[in-house]
Amino acid sequence: MNESQLQRLLEEFQDDALNEAQCRELMAWFDEDDSHVVAFADELRVGNALVSMQMMDSDHIPLAVK
Repeated sequence: MNESQLQRLLEEFQDDALNEAQCRELMAWFDEDDSHVVAFADELRVGNALVSMQMMDSDHIPLAVK
């Protein structure tokens, strides 16, 4: 699976919009290598952190983060 396919699946997963074929594709990718699950989880963490920061009022974001 190339990077753009992975990104597409990640976005669909986050939007709760994976269809059955995409779900099978993602599960097959996980089965190829245990590190893929870790990489996917890391991408989700980063994406969720960015969404959380975006939702925060900019006045409340710590200077260290800015």
